[in-house]
Amino acid sequence: MSVRAYIEPGKIPPAVKELLETLRRGGFAAYPVGGAVRDLLLGKQPHDWDVTTAARPEQAEALLSGCRVIETGVRHGTITVLAGETPVELTTFRGEGSYTDGRHPDAVTFGVGLEEDLARRDFTIGAMAWNAETGEVIDPFGGQADLKNRLIRAVGEPDRRFAEDGLRILRGLRFAAVLGFEIEPGTADALRRNAPWLKNLSPERVRAELERLLCGPVAAPVLREYVDVIGVVLPELLPTPSISAVALCVVEMPPGFVTSMVTSRTMMLPVSSVSTAEILLTAPLSTSPPPCCTMWKSPAAAPPMRRGSGTLRGTRSEAPQRQRRSCGGCMRKRGLSPR
Repeated sequence: MSVRAYIEPGKIPPAVKELLETLRRGGFAAYPVGGAVRDLLLGKQPHDWDVTTAARPEQAEALLSGCRVIETGVRHGTITVLAGETPVELTTFRGEGSYTDGRHPDAVTFGVGLEEDLARRDFTIGAMAWNAETGEVIDPFGGQADLKNRLIRAVGEPDRRFAEDGLRILRGLRFAAVLGFEIEPGTADALRRNAPWLKNLSPERVRAELERLLCGPVAAPVLREYVDVIGVVLPELLPTPSISAVALCVVEMPPGFVTSMVTSRTMMLPVSSVSTAEILLTAPLSTSPPPCCTMWKSPAAAPPMRRGSGTLRGTRSEAPQRQRRSCGGCMRKRGLSPR
């Protein structure tokens, strides 16, 4: 197990620090882990805190009797503890078996060490733990090096990681879009090979990841490079004979508000920048649009559209000069109406 860096212990919220000290006084090791450690190493203040511990759920509940505890996943060793106003997801050190349902392990093994617990995680930048007492960062899989090199890399065998839980495919793309990182070539190849696993995910889980991905500041390059993967859950992005264009618009709202996009599936997803809409608006178009559809030479020349009380317009940035806009009949079929 390697320790390569330190994080100032004072960066932990007092309530989370008290939770860790309570577990340690009870004789159980406990470490902040995952995204909180990654964010601290990036110089950001974490919004979510995950803690891994040697204590089993019933042991942790007994020690933390003064806190509100929610049994979110006791079977898999997870409870949520409200440390003051901060929710902390507390999970027992565990090893995992196979994933028959592509979401949860069929069986978990408690009593393992910290390194084995970190080995089950999806990406190296999230497979780090922090000793908040000494400030030491515990990093057995090279997460700090990947942070420095701005890489998303799977822990261990990428194909195995993605087969265990297909949502990790979207998580990897989301991290790339939010952090502006590249996906390591071996991980990227496995991500594409395992894209069919996305078909087994629930719409709620897909939507949650897509929302966060599309809000990423560099979502557009990720969508360009991995349109074949995202197209598994958003087939409107793929070129097909039956779809002449992706019906996408950006809702105009005052500065500071989150905007929204509409696809021809009438799926509403928030986006935070025009660049996201830009790439989707310029998705491949078929060579033969319906005869009722018109052509326009630049996004700025396109007439506005309405959906409900919101005004919808095509993006006015660097989109290709040839775009298609459906006529009133096509727009009405998609729930839109021309002004």
